[in-house]
Amino acid sequence: MNVIHKHFAILAFVFLFVFRIAMLIAVQPGNAPDEIGHMSMALSLAQGKYLTLQECMELTRYPYPVYNPLGYLPSSIALAIGSFLNLTSLELTKPFFFTATQTYIARLGMQLWTVIFIFFFLKLIESQNLSKKIALCLTVGLLPQLVFVQSYVNLDSVGLTVFLYLVWAILKKHEGHIAFSTFLLGCCKMNFFCLYLLPLFYLWKNYRTISLTAFRKVALILVVPMVLSFSWLLFSYFVNTRQYGSFLGFNALPDIYQSPKAGFRVFSLQFLNISLNSAFGRFGWMSIRLPEVLTFPWRVLILPAGLVILIRKCRRKQGDATEVYAKLFLAVFMANVASHYWGSFNNDFQPQGRYILPAVMILLSYLVMEVKRPWRTALCVFMITSSVLGIGMAARKISNPPGLAPQAQTSH
Repeated sequence: MNVIHKHFAILAFVFLFVFRIAMLIAVQPGNAPDEIGHMSMALSLAQGKYLTLQECMELTRYPYPVYNPLGYLPSSIALAIGSFLNLTSLELTKPFFFTATQTYIARLGMQLWTVIFIFFFLKLIESQNLSKKIALCLTVGLLPQLVFVQSYVNLDSVGLTVFLYLVWAILKKHEGHIAFSTFLLGCCKMNFFCLYLLPLFYLWKNYRTISLTAFRKVALILVVPMVLSFSWLLFSYFVNTRQYGSFLGFNALPDIYQSPKAGFRVFSLQFLNISLNSAFGRFGWMSIRLPEVLTFPWRVLILPAGLVILIRKCRRKQGDATEVYAKLFLAVFMANVASHYWGSFNNDFQPQGRYILPAVMILLSYLVMEVKRPWRTALCVFMITSSVLGIGMAARKISNPPGLAPQAQTSH
């Protein structure tokens, strides 16, 4: 036990990273949702180019250029290195497809974000006792949907990493890191923009007075990073607005993405049920499902219990730091869920649980840290067992699921 306690960070890092690499290998090229579009962006950047909205729509039928390209840089650099070593090509073809070699090289590059995610996850839990650290690693760290999202090329993985980085920076009051993580938020998908609540909270908590120092801090921590990270919007404005009459190009979306076509409305129990279910147990294009015996307790017991604990933490009226941060995380939880509903209602109808993973991570963390023994032990045993089984089942099913995307070529 002393050895585990002494070398916990290293052991936990290797343990969590191995699961991500195993899932990376298991997910066959073309079997991860939207990876074709993200691959097109990574390949174009590796060539030193930036796809316009028209070019991307011709290749993938989805407006990926609305996202900041900086999030793809690790994959692009990995692909450029692979091309330099003659391991793969950087060719963009019409119709677009990508080889297995290109896929795995790009995914390995994307693991830079995963490494940073695990690093800050372990930094955030280092103050907990050993049993809680182990429980957090085996529950939050092994959440099957989280492991899946971090196994392929996408921008949700970037957003989750920036989320933990920003939380760590605020808890440690490192203003330089807060500013940089605020800049990185601009590289994430729009459903993560709700996380701007975090730097706003820090500024409100520490610089509420109207003074020159307060204005300077607002500029350095929030305004300047946002201006720098959103400078890519100028490109979108001049290139995409004239063609599609849309600042970000969402008018280019096919109708199937812009409105509920599946027979139920966004504000329905069915939408909520699918979102919560897929936060744990739906993979690929939502078609690979884990058994209800594993997923049902998560959405009707575990996540609601975490929410109740978080709300009770906010209502204790103790006035200490734990109450203040509990209110902050409750606000982030509500903003993340609201952004998920807004995105599906207004632009891109997708009841996918990966969009609310920050909210899920908050609830699970409070549940594990606040529940007393023996309830914590019982809950953790179920959560760990279901997560490990879920990861195994998902990896087995997604390694050869039906309906392989026709745009993906899996030969080397």
